[in-house]
Amino acid sequence: SRYLCFLLDLPSTDSMELEDNLETVGREIDGYQQSDRAELRLIQAQLQQAVEQTRYEQSRRLPSVSLVSQYNIQAQSNNLNLQEYVWPNSWYVGIGINIPIFNGFKLKHRVNAARQTEKQLVIQQHLLKEQVQLELINAQNSLEEAKQVWMRQQPMVKAAERSLALIKDRWNQGLAKYNEVADAELQVIQS
Repeated sequence: SRYLCFLLDLPSTDSMELEDNLETVGREIDGYQQSDRAELRLIQAQLQQAVEQTRYEQSRRLPSVSLVSQYNIQAQSNNLNLQEYVWPNSWYVGIGINIPIFNGFKLKHRVNAARQTEKQLVIQQHLLKEQVQLELINAQNSLEEAKQVWMRQQPMVKAAERSLALIKDRWNQGLAKYNEVADAELQVIQS
């Protein structure tokens, strides 16, 4: 913890207690959901948009009916005497029916392009899921490796601490130099 204090530029007299341990991190990795990743949510939204675009392009093959209406009032005169104007009005209502018969294969190509976009996004989504899964496996492997390193370091830490205690005793008795004590403290920090 003193080395961490040194790295954080805190006084070495401060005591620091770490709350996380390797088991906590392991549980967090095990509880990880792929749906937590923003990239996967983004590509899912893009895929949904591509599906809707394909449906829209396919729907353009169907006949469409539209209602058209207009109401118009106008007047015309050579003077600005508005009270004498005759204001004729006109209006009409109509129904428009559009039956797509042939449009030069434009619609077919738009549908195919929308389907290709959809297929590409499905492939990207699959690759991204595989990448996330690989990252998760790598994280679990790194955690396991860290646990093993920690287990192997424990005897070395205890040995370094015993060595430091012995050298401090020798220093207190005047049999060792201070640089030996400093070297032993460095060994404890490094281990």
